[in-house]
Amino acid sequence: RQLRYNILAMRGLSTVSGPTPAEEGLRHCADLRARTREARSTVALLTSYSAVLEAMCNRFDAAREKAARGTALLEDLDRRVTAAGSGYFAARVELLADEPVRAEAIARPALDTLEQLGETVNSAVVAMLLAESLCRQGRFDEAESATETSERLAWPDDIHAQVGWRAARAQAYSGRGEAQRGEELAREAIGLLEGADDLDLRGDAFVALGTTLSGAERRDAYAEAVVLYEAKGNLASAERVRRIS
Repeated sequence: RQLRYNILAMRGLSTVSGPTPAEEGLRHCADLRARTREARSTVALLTSYSAVLEAMCNRFDAAREKAARGTALLEDLDRRVTAAGSGYFAARVELLADEPVRAEAIARPALDTLEQLGETVNSAVVAMLLAESLCRQGRFDEAESATETSERLAWPDDIHAQVGWRAARAQAYSGRGEAQRGEELAREAIGLLEGADDLDLRGDAFVALGTTLSGAERRDAYAEAVVLYEAKGNLASAERVRRIS
């Protein structure tokens, strides 16, 4: 039975990372929660995944409520590692809301807890989000340091972390006036996604590329990101890119 629950949880996660539009993903996660209501840990994970999808749809209050509820459920079950790892979803909600200070306030203690517990898989992506939140605050040296943590902890086949730390470091380089180094890393991140169906992550990589370019090339990179975000139904990110274009 536990294997079945694990499979259903992975199906829920795929609605966040795959090409499924956000609104459709929310309906899918709701259906999965109804089918697994007796498995509280699976319900908690699906609730956390739904938080990100809500934020993509610009429903930030609902997103924050779901992120908090998912973490609370995991803490009640004494799932310490998983509860700390769920900080990833809460921090993503804040980045989607364009609240990098709040994202940092979630990601940093989550990363500290995970490292204390000796966990590495979630640590790599949480460090990646910490780096992104620092970049958006203009704290580029600290952001680069966070990408080094992500790079050190990321498994070779963890495409999300491998792309994410490169994208964040590209922005940090650009912010420090090293646009060419940043562009090389951003293009490397995009290359890693060849054949992948993660529209949102591809959008993030093109945003990172755009920060390293200027003029028409920057506009083209941002426009590609908007197309990808809109295909995902990620209205929040599409609107943010339009603001910074």
